[in-house]
Formats: sequence, structure tokens, C-alpha cells
Amino acid sequence: MSEPVLHFSGLWLLLLLMLPLAVFSGFRMLLGVMRKGEGGKERDWSVPQLEFEGGAVSTIHRWDVRFKLASFLVLAFLVVSLQHPQTALAALLLAFGGYRAACIPWRRGFKRLLGMSGFLSMFLLMLPLTAVRYSDDLLLVFGHLDWLSFNLRGLDLAVLIIIRATTVALLMEPLLATAPLPVTLAGLSRMGVPKRITELLLITH
Repeated sequence: MSEPVLHFSGLWLLLLLMLPLAVFSGFRMLLGVMRKGEGGKERDWSVPQLEFEGGAVSTIHRWDVRFKLASFLVLAFLVVSLQHPQTALAALLLAFGGYRAACIPWRRGFKRLLGMSGFLSMFLLMLPLTAVRYSDDLLLVFGHLDWLSFNLRGLDLAVLIIIRATTVALLMEPLLATAPLPVTLAGLSRMGVPKRITELLLITH
């Protein structure tokens, strides 16, 4: 039994190839607008900094770092186990709520997502072209390129991966931004993580 096939003109293939670039450019433009709103000021990037200084002190700031670490790990494992885009979107909305509750500037989170967008947007192109075909998959064929079919099930999988990765990245921000890194690493040590690992994390930072 062959898969159902929809035929499109070759122009649509060109538009699909430009999709990852469009996603990356969109994040860049959004960050540029937010930077102008802050007067274009940049901090000294010669000193790496994870925690956010200034602004309101939220309830998450007052949580014990071990509770924050355990909460993040549990939530991250739950998010990556989601198999449906609808539930993943619900988790993404909750992550946005947690980010807002931590009183962290939106620009910080969008900068992290910008760093991920170039890599993640490639899934939108690669997975539909490389996903294993099943009999009930819907395939898109562009022009006369019958050998180059676009699997919509692969597109669904790519969207699911992007939503899950974005959710985990947003969940990570309240953990990293509401306490200095040495405090977070000390919390890891108190949870039983070997000291050598925490030292390597600090050196990596």
C-alpha cells in the first residue's frame, strides 16, 4: 500500500528551504527591538555571568537551591517524555508562567532561544526529508522531484522536538538566574553529586 501524495510546484520547496533562516532571522529582529528598548546598553561580556542582578526578588529567588534543582530535573524529564504537540504546548505555557514568576527580563530568555534557534530550526527541514515512511504517512512532492518527498509526520516530530527543547530552556532560566552559580553548584554537592563534577562545571563556565 503506497503513501498518499500531494504534488506542489517547485517554488514551495524553495520556501521550505528558507524556513530555518526565517526562524533564526525572526529571533534576531526580536532581540534587536528589545535591545533598542533598553537603550542599546550591553554589559561587560569578558566576565561570564548566569544570575540576573537587579529587578524584583521573586518567590523562586527564596527557594532552597536543592529544591530548584530537583524541580528542574523532574520537570525536564517529564517534558522530554511528552509525545503529543498539544501537551508539549501546555508545558511550554507553564514554562513561560514560571519564567514570568521569576521576574527575569524576557530579553535574557530570548537570547538563549536565539542561540538554539539556528540548530533547532534545521529539524524543520531535515526530519521531514529523512523520516521513515509508513503506509499512512502524507507525503508532499515538489515539481517533478519524486525522489525528494516531504513527510508531514516528520514535520510533526520536528515541531514536537522544538517545543520540548524550548520548554526545557525556559525552565532552566529560573534555576540559573535566581542564584549565583557557586550557590547552585554547592546545592549539587549537597545533593550528593561528586565534587569533581561540580568543579568541572565551574571550569566549563
